[in-house]
Amino acid sequence: MYTGPNLKKDGLVFGYDTGEFSSDNPNHAIFKPVHSNNRHFKGSASRNHIAGQNAVRKFPLEPLTFTASGSFAAKHPNDIKAYDVNGNRLQTYVNQGVGNWTNTYHAHWQHDRVLNKPVVVMEDLDAQWKAKSFGTGLGTWNSLGLTHGSKYTISWLQWVDHLSKNAKAGLYTKNTSGNSGFHDGQANSASSYNTKLRTWQRVYQTYTTSSVRDLSHAQASIYMYGHYSVRATVKIADVQIDLLDHPTSYQEFTGSTTERSSTQGLLDLAGNTTIDTSTVSFNEHGFPTFDGTNDEIQIASSDWNKVTEVTVEAVVLVKGTPIDGNGYHVVAQKDGAYSGGSVYGIRISGSNVPYGVFSKDSTAAGTHIDTVAGTTMTTNKYYHLVYTRKVGESVFYQNGEQKSINTSSNDVIYNNTSTFTIGQGDGRQLYGNIPVLKVHNSVLSATEIKQNYKAYKNRFNI
Repeated sequence: MYTGPNLKKDGLVFGYDTGEFSSDNPNHAIFKPVHSNNRHFKGSASRNHIAGQNAVRKFPLEPLTFTASGSFAAKHPNDIKAYDVNGNRLQTYVNQGVGNWTNTYHAHWQHDRVLNKPVVVMEDLDAQWKAKSFGTGLGTWNSLGLTHGSKYTISWLQWVDHLSKNAKAGLYTKNTSGNSGFHDGQANSASSYNTKLRTWQRVYQTYTTSSVRDLSHAQASIYMYGHYSVRATVKIADVQIDLLDHPTSYQEFTGSTTERSSTQGLLDLAGNTTIDTSTVSFNEHGFPTFDGTNDEIQIASSDWNKVTEVTVEAVVLVKGTPIDGNGYHVVAQKDGAYSGGSVYGIRISGSNVPYGVFSKDSTAAGTHIDTVAGTTMTTNKYYHLVYTRKVGESVFYQNGEQKSINTSSNDVIYNNTSTFTIGQGDGRQLYGNIPVLKVHNSVLSATEIKQNYKAYKNRFNI
């Protein structure tokens, strides 16, 4: 969950954690949803169109002696054969077209002990051309529903021994004049470079389809180079192309599918509920975001909605004033009318003051009972917000501190199972981010809430 130590999970009945860091956290640059360590967030619905062309584990290892002449063997002592998931031998990337090729360095397959699988190694010690390349097998761009200006993303695992080195990935295609080239550009953004030496990191580049691309031509090959920039070594594994404007986590090829549905990307921490992300947006790094117009996550009625005590906990960033015209943001709530309905949850006013709300069950229609508020939030900053409710008491916490309490004697019990909605309520839309959201069927103590706040504080620079 990437949250720090000692999180209190008492009574956790629902929750998610995208694994996101704030943009001003030093870890933000290296932590992306395509990173393999986050088991609770896999990314948006996607399909890896080239997963079957990546190497898989195969033992015993088969050494490869491509040539005995010159110094080739000495320069490539760990060269091995590599195979795809169907047992087909993968291409050896030796380039015999360069001058004095038997004495130069080439792209080749090695077994990597960290990943425990074959990877492509490009030791750029002689500035000779070396590359990993393969066809995508995709149809024409227009047959895929893509147009000039459409986005797609190439992502891969990358290891370097110099931070100015990257694989310079690009899609090699035809333009309208029939010329082949990298018409959409090659990887050069910060997201395509490692931030740690000698460490496998998931990197990516999002491309825009050029206006000169021939959309009716099916030629498309990914090239990844090892001889650009400084003389150093780059290693490549697990390449993926998503026809999306953001990266997603790597999709292994199982022999039957390389697709991930909208209900497989964000997993409930409590294991009780299926979360469908088809109704939210994703930012350029592939994390969920709420656009303030129609984004939401609905959790169908379930037994965990039936509570006599509740804690709603969230890490929230508001991007600005509400843009839906209804005057406030809704972080999360058990759905129902604000007055006379069955509601509990967290909202944020138009002036960015967060507050918790508790309303009567629909069988006891009337005005809302309790509202407890925090203090004004600064836009584009993360906050830890917690609302607790038990019989006769509502409490609101902001960044680990109790801000207000309502000790009314109302003893309404929630006994229905209406929808629990994130990012929306009563037609009010959140304009911002909710990387963490949790619901407990118990009231966390002030000490426990402070403890959770400390676990998130450094991660989100709160």
